[in-house]
Amino acid sequence: MISENLMFKPREIDDLKSIVNKKIICIKSEEPSPYHTIFGEVQLVLPDQKLTVIADYIPINYFGEQEETAVLTIGQPYSSKYSYEKSLNETVKDIKISTDLIVNYDSKEPVYSVNYPHSLIFELETCSLVLSKADKFMELMYMNLYPIGQEELTSIEEVTNWWYDPLEDEADGLPAPLPPVITRSTFSIKDL
Repeated sequence: MISENLMFKPREIDDLKSIVNKKIICIKSEEPSPYHTIFGEVQLVLPDQKLTVIADYIPINYFGEQEETAVLTIGQPYSSKYSYEKSLNETVKDIKISTDLIVNYDSKEPVYSVNYPHSLIFELETCSLVLSKADKFMELMYMNLYPIGQEELTSIEEVTNWWYDPLEDEADGLPAPLPPVITRSTFSIKDL
């Protein structure tokens, strides 16, 4: 079985932990679409630092072939010019990471698994900032502010559709695989 672990690296976890109990002054990005999607990156501006969440391309072994997929990372911004800025002035109380473990099967045997961070949930004083992957291969992410405890993440059904398309396989002359099994977990950065 081919397995890919695309989780945050220790440096990225440390970067996230470093902003807990600090105030986010504002967030910057390109102008969000009407569907709250952002292409590429979102920068969190704090009094003494900036943290950039990026939907960045990395190569993975996808069923024995090299593919590029976009995953959430914490890193250096590609842009220093943003067309959108939203003031927050809220302290980060906690950060939660929502992960998806996807296992694809051929007949009854697992043949491929991938574990990746699906969403970052920044719990602030009066709301939660949620940054979520919007597609498995594209650099799109959703950016939304929600009341605390009412955060919405991409549904398991939508994620399943990213990884399972029997009509596409049929068009390619392949036997339709079984739908993947997706397990979603959410945990606090404080637990790492």
